[in-house]
Amino acid sequence: MPRSYLLSTLAGFLGGLMLAELTGLTWWPAGGLLVTGFGFWPWSRLRLVSCVVIGMSFGLGRWAGWVAPSPHNLVSRINQPVAISGLILERPSTESREMTVELSDLRMDGERRSGKTAVDLLPGTMVSVGDRVTMRCQPVPIRSDRRWSQMVHGLTTECLGARIVHQERARLSPRLVLAYVREWARRRIETSFNEPAASFLVGLLLGAQADMPYALRQEFRLTGTTHLVALSGFNVTIIVTAASTVLIRIIGRRWAWLPTVFLVIGFVIMTGASASVTRAGLMVMMVVLASRLGRPIAMARLLGYTLLVMTWNNPLILLHDLGFQLSFLATIGLVGVAKPLAERLPWVPEAFGLRDNLATTLAAMLMTEPLLLWHFGRLSLVAPLVNTSVLPLIPLGMGLGFGALFVGLLGPATDTVVRGILSIIHWGATLPNAAVQLSGWLVALTAALAVWFAFHLMTRNHATESPLA
Repeated sequence: MPRSYLLSTLAGFLGGLMLAELTGLTWWPAGGLLVTGFGFWPWSRLRLVSCVVIGMSFGLGRWAGWVAPSPHNLVSRINQPVAISGLILERPSTESREMTVELSDLRMDGERRSGKTAVDLLPGTMVSVGDRVTMRCQPVPIRSDRRWSQMVHGLTTECLGARIVHQERARLSPRLVLAYVREWARRRIETSFNEPAASFLVGLLLGAQADMPYALRQEFRLTGTTHLVALSGFNVTIIVTAASTVLIRIIGRRWAWLPTVFLVIGFVIMTGASASVTRAGLMVMMVVLASRLGRPIAMARLLGYTLLVMTWNNPLILLHDLGFQLSFLATIGLVGVAKPLAERLPWVPEAFGLRDNLATTLAAMLMTEPLLLWHFGRLSLVAPLVNTSVLPLIPLGMGLGFGALFVGLLGPATDTVVRGILSIIHWGATLPNAAVQLSGWLVALTAALAVWFAFHLMTRNHATESPLA
């Protein structure tokens, strides 16, 4: 399939999803079938138009099917007292006064129900990962101000007046085993390291940020390094590269790809399957399989296929998952902007990879900064310097961190590297005017300049291979 046709169909599909959500229009793909004849016309422009229209019709249809009420979801029993049972796969959150737990693998009246529900329990309630609890409660709709953002992660209802009537340990399953591994790793880090190194490692290795101190979060925001504790393609690439190197030496290049794929799948599920990690995992698996089959790797097409698969599976992530949006924009920057940008930095020395690190950081910032400005209106002036300084240390920190989970002797070395990273971030956050708050018109102007410059660089770059992070 020519790349122009793929991109046109993808653009139409994404446009259909956004049109359906913003306007409430529900138009099944029948409309697209009326224009399929254009695909057989000899004029390439009409073919591209037909690809856009067909993609849009399927986008509208997919949205209509996604938001339609399902009798197999708990939403079918809204505002009715019910008795449900659910599995706890993540540690209860205590960010607010109440203890909130999410229940997965819901069952009611002996039947499975799709989605998850959030339950507020009294502080001190003894529940943990791996418990299956049965409770009486009243499911209610998620508040309108956070409806879509919660549904992105599978949460469809909230249960009021919950009262646990039965509690037991659930039977082992592959998903529960991965949840146990995640919780074991988290406890191991928390007992082996002091704060803030423990919180940073939990975020770096597992992507969990709920228990991170507020002051540390602020330093990440001021220095533009929040992405370090939000698992992304960079983290996945480090893990896959290290695992592939070891596996090739143990079982040979011919079969190393198979356990690598299973490792990626397990890591994505274990870390909660956030959009950015899922995106990176899909791309890594496609690259591994393409290499195994001897097929060329075209990054633009690979990004398109990944974006199509993810938005088809969950259309809500397109407009409501900031991590997904930032991950894709950063990847586009690395694919299309990093190389030409490095060519425009001849004054930066190549020693120790300084030029490549700076170009990579600036490329990701050029693509993601407009979106961050739109959401937060804050521009980090020290982000290029701090990111260029800490990024070379991240692979070492992750490698030592994973090693310290099994070999206690690596703990001191891990702690030294982690504290070095945090010291650089703290130093950047304490610099005068580390980040500036921009007004409305300055936000628009800065975002427009970043978009224009990124587009200017991409239109002069025809490289098809680039890192995945």
